[in-house]
Amino acid sequence: MFKQDVKATFTESLEDINIIRNASRGFKSTLEFDRNAYELMKKRAEREFNQRLLWAYKGKRIFVRADQFGDKQVPNWIDSIIYRLFEVHKITPREIERLMKHIEKRGFMDFPQLDIKKSLIGLNAIQQKKEQESDHIDFIRLAVGLPPSDILFTDKRRKAEIVELGLDKKYKCHVFSGTPEDLKSFKELIRSL
Repeated sequence: MFKQDVKATFTESLEDINIIRNASRGFKSTLEFDRNAYELMKKRAEREFNQRLLWAYKGKRIFVRADQFGDKQVPNWIDSIIYRLFEVHKITPREIERLMKHIEKRGFMDFPQLDIKKSLIGLNAIQQKKEQESDHIDFIRLAVGLPPSDILFTDKRRKAEIVELGLDKKYKCHVFSGTPEDLKSFKELIRSL
């Protein structure tokens, strides 16, 4: 039964993303359309988180589904968090209700790691970029590394995404890549300290 549950949900979390990608193929989008699609992706993630949390709270089995990326499977990020909340941190029913209300009201704004990860996933979806396992590894690394950092180095593509989303300003972090211009800017920043 468990294998059937996991198999049935391999691609569940990517369905909306793929629908948006397929519907917008060949479509020249506007900035307003992209902004709305991006916000939709973030809201969808918040709603999915609360739905899974409620499902686990109502006594269903807690298991970590797998998401399929090409020929690779990775643990579903929502299920991984909820599993830890229940099994490791022993979250209480009252705390679950407060968390759900908080997410309904404020989204992931107060949870930097979730905010950053879903922002990057949403941006990639509206830009119709195919997601690979390595992209999600990058998203996780950035989600964990950006909030506590004053300076962060990443590749040129990820830096551009972070800057486009304004995450560098939001989390007050200087983000650099290995380009000559960025290395020069980094040296200037170090000299100014």
